[in-house]
Formats: sequence, C-alpha cells, structure tokens
Amino acid sequence: MVNAWPNVYIGGETALARLTDLASPDIVTLSIYEKDYKELKNRINEPVIDEEDCFLLDLRLYPERSSTNDRVVGALSLYLQFRDNPDERIQLELRKMMENYKW
Repeated sequence: MVNAWPNVYIGGETALARLTDLASPDIVTLSIYEKDYKELKNRINEPVIDEEDCFLLDLRLYPERSSTNDRVVGALSLYLQFRDNPDERIQLELRKMMENYKW
C-alpha cells in the first residue's frame, strides 16, 4: 500500500512495531505530510475500500524524509509522537529504541 502512494510512510504504532519488539497493531498506520495529503486527495477518485484494507492515516505537520528505502517514519518522530503515551509497553519500547539510537 505504501509503495502505491508517493510520500506515504509507515507510521504510528505500526512503525514503532517495525523498529522495536512491540507487537504489530491490528490496523496499519500510514503517515503523510499534510500538504502531500491534500495533493494526493485531489488526484484520487473516491476509492472503494474493503474493510480489510482499512488503515489509520497520520497527518504530519512536516515532511518525513527517510534515509532508507523502507519508508518507515524515523525514530525521533516516533519518540516525539509517543513520549506522553501512557501505555507502559510503548514507553518501554521507546526507551529501548532511543538507547540504541545513533546520534
């Protein structure tokens, strides 16, 4: 799905699960820069989406730029997104992720 749309990244808990030992959520989260979303929305006709194709869309205030080809939101972006999340599992994985982050 990510490869079909330009400037769309794997985001949210889905990205955190890709970068850590957190279990993958049932619903995929995708991430896109707000301006890119507006352009994409104007180009796409009303798609018929099957319930199995549902996803969460995380609109970003800034463009995401990945240094790799996997198109997963970066660790710092995820840290900022989840740093105040009360879920202990997420906090544990964030700590581990940031301990291993190469500054």
